[in-house]
Amino acid sequence: MNPCNMRTMRQLKGLTQLELAFMTGMSQGAISDLEAGKINRCEIPTALRVAKALECQIEDLLDSAEEVEK
Repeated sequence: MNPCNMRTMRQLKGLTQLELAFMTGMSQGAISDLEAGKINRCEIPTALRVAKALECQIEDLLDSAEEVEK
């Protein structure tokens, strides 16, 4: 995931990392790591959960389709 895209989308929705974590079933630490670029790749189900919570397309969160691991 592109950390800037994810952070921007979250902020546009007015969500905190903790709120997004709750909505996706992830930890706040995992959300923080994704946004900080500490996690360079994520699994498709994770990216889909984040996109759904942010009400956007998965492509909006990515630099390229190759970033998501199956």
